[in-house]
Amino acid sequence: MAKRRKKKIKLKEEYSNIIIGIFIILFSIIGIFKFGPVGRIISGIFMFLFVAFYIPMMILFVILGIIFLFKSDEFEFFSIRMLGIYFLLFGILILFHYKFNKTEHFDMAIVFKNSMDALIKCFGEIYKTGKLTDWFAPGGGLIGCIFGMILTKLLSYTGMLVIAWVMIGIGVLLFTGFSIIDFLKNDVEIVKEKVKEKKEKKDEEDDDGKDEIDEEIEEELGYTINGQAIPGKRTINSLEDLTKNIKEEEVPKEKEEVPKNDVVMNKNYRLPRNDEVLVKPKSVKNTTDYGQIDENKVKLVQVLKDFGIAATVVNVNVGPAVSQYELEIASGTRVNKITSINREIALALAKKDVRIEAPIPGKNTVGVEFANEQATPVSFYEMMASKKIIDKADKKLMVPLGKSIMGDVETCEINKMPHLLIAGTTGSGKSVCVNGIICSILMRARPDEVKLAMVDPKVVELSVYNGVPHLLAPVVTEPKKAAVLLAKMVQEMEDRYQTFSDSRTKNIEGYNEYVEKENLSLEEDAKLTKMPYIVVIIDELADLMMVAAKEVEDSILRITQKARAAGIHLIVATQ
Repeated sequence: MAKRRKKKIKLKEEYSNIIIGIFIILFSIIGIFKFGPVGRIISGIFMFLFVAFYIPMMILFVILGIIFLFKSDEFEFFSIRMLGIYFLLFGILILFHYKFNKTEHFDMAIVFKNSMDALIKCFGEIYKTGKLTDWFAPGGGLIGCIFGMILTKLLSYTGMLVIAWVMIGIGVLLFTGFSIIDFLKNDVEIVKEKVKEKKEKKDEEDDDGKDEIDEEIEEELGYTINGQAIPGKRTINSLEDLTKNIKEEEVPKEKEEVPKNDVVMNKNYRLPRNDEVLVKPKSVKNTTDYGQIDENKVKLVQVLKDFGIAATVVNVNVGPAVSQYELEIASGTRVNKITSINREIALALAKKDVRIEAPIPGKNTVGVEFANEQATPVSFYEMMASKKIIDKADKKLMVPLGKSIMGDVETCEINKMPHLLIAGTTGSGKSVCVNGIICSILMRARPDEVKLAMVDPKVVELSVYNGVPHLLAPVVTEPKKAAVLLAKMVQEMEDRYQTFSDSRTKNIEGYNEYVEKENLSLEEDAKLTKMPYIVVIIDELADLMMVAAKEVEDSILRITQKARAAGIHLIVATQ
């Protein structure tokens, strides 16, 4: 019964939108062509409000009616562009009324009377002849009259003119989306580029024909296989050697020496900004159905009453996908009485599933949660631009997960978890979560701070990241090669622990602090290099286990048991 009632309500809303759209179009067309006395009255009303712009405004109303007829759900009266139109129109109408306000002894009553006399005279002219001989006679109309008088009274005649021009400027900026700050930033960037080009040109002339030298100086120092920290080239599993071994499809023996890898530190590497690589989301229409919320509150209280539980809804938290109804239950009521009737609550509300949180942490209320009728999209730009992410720029492995019911951005630090299992059915968002984590790392960490190793049996999910400087090796798509890669990670973990032992440190954080202290007393060409974190990402683990179960299982088991302190973290997605 509940579903049928809902369909009827939706059908009535569609009919009402069609009727309103048709009425607006007919009303405006009758006014534009001045069909009979009614048409001339409509034209006069528009002239009364918008004076010289009354015909364009009627045409605009026709367009508005068409939009409302076909796209009423998407249209917003208070979007950025619409606000720009309002500011622009109000500013122009106030300016048009300047001659009425420009008097030696300003009196609001006299100005209003003169304005009304002019408007009524023009209204009579349109009603009789259908034409307006003097377009500027009525000034700024009723809107320009009211706002012009108020501004003149509060800010003087000059202040009124200034505010009107400012409103016009704001309207143009809002309607066009032009940003003065971005414009100035672009100018500064152009100047910087020109200064840089002149400097480079001057340096080339000073070299007098000498060979060009790359400005990016890469200092590569680190630890050897036995863990002894010495000056020299960086030594974590070589990219070329690692790739070569994976191609040979050989799992290294326990005593086999691990190939060395170059970790290059590019001093000129710059992290990308949000506005450079992410698309800023458009304003999303509020899809909250407050009528449905009120109806759910009544049903929820009633179903609890039927089971002998006295409760009241004290608050409703509407999240992007789930809403939480906070219940305050009568004293003496056992909490398990509510938790035991979650199916009955779901039936009463016609919901697939209901989650009961009893009690809500930090509160003396019980939470009843269920999915919204329509989910609100949460953009990656919105999360990366949140204060929680920006303020923790030093947390290289902090990644956003989404929004909570309260609308707050929720994050996690991979190095504190220390490993992550992402599970769910097809279409539940596993790949979206994995891609969000990878993109967050790429935008927050330099290649010498975090390294990535990816396994993608499906081939199409993670292969797009081939070529990014953070990769230890190209994305692995074959199960046997994946087993080799994981074995290399296990060997790297053992080597790091040996390095910790030799440097008398316990974990990657302690070792990197040790490197900082040691570098203070070393010359530039002898300085040590910090260990980067390594994040191993496996998509569709179940498919991988079908082919190379034993090798993969052993490596994953060892990594999850010991790799946290070594700075190696595992992210696994599976069905």
